[in-house]
Amino acid sequence: MASIVASDMITRVRRRGDFENSEFVTDEELTDFLNRGLCELWDILVTTHENYGMQEDSFTIPGTAPYPLPDNFYKLMGVDFTPSSGGTTSRVRPFSFQHRNQYSNPVIKASGVDLVEYALVGDDIKLIPEDLPSGTIKLWYIKTAPQFDPADISSVVKGITPGYEEYPVTYAVMLAKNKEESDIKFEVSNLQRLANRITQAATKRDAGESTSIVDVTRGTEPYHSFMY
Repeated sequence: MASIVASDMITRVRRRGDFENSEFVTDEELTDFLNRGLCELWDILVTTHENYGMQEDSFTIPGTAPYPLPDNFYKLMGVDFTPSSGGTTSRVRPFSFQHRNQYSNPVIKASGVDLVEYALVGDDIKLIPEDLPSGTIKLWYIKTAPQFDPADISSVVKGITPGYEEYPVTYAVMLAKNKEESDIKFEVSNLQRLANRITQAATKRDAGESTSIVDVTRGTEPYHSFMY
């Protein structure tokens, strides 16, 4: 992975679009265009390889609901629960809205199993049942796209594979040319070429190991057999 500086990217955009002696498009605008290109590049990366940009965050339960998602949250990859009693960490399943009252079932409550399920609701993660067991919730999630500070041309973006920065550069050139009503056919075509190349290259980051079929029963709560 590499670090890229906003000022260097702006210089590349100006050279590529022949804007070096023009202030028709300001550095602040070009930074905004680059950030929009970074967002589109990030979507290509995280949808091509699901573990790209993964982070984790933890909090204890029971606590004060609602439980807010991290500020840089983009897509959820998984939720784990570890009982405070030192039990086995298990995968937490999402619940459907239709099943929101399932834990009022006395048979499930009498099982004595730690019950936790989740749903994403706006900027929060909702957990059921109301009387949550004591323990730690860990979120595995994809973070939001890295962004330059529009007010600081010395700001740095990290985590971009060398060569992939060509995408936001081309994207910014396209938007800048579009503002001055110039022809953008080449940039549109080049973006498609770059997207195809990045998709093929980023599909399998772990080239040394083959992926395996997911065992949906491993690491799950034993109470799933009660659900209906």
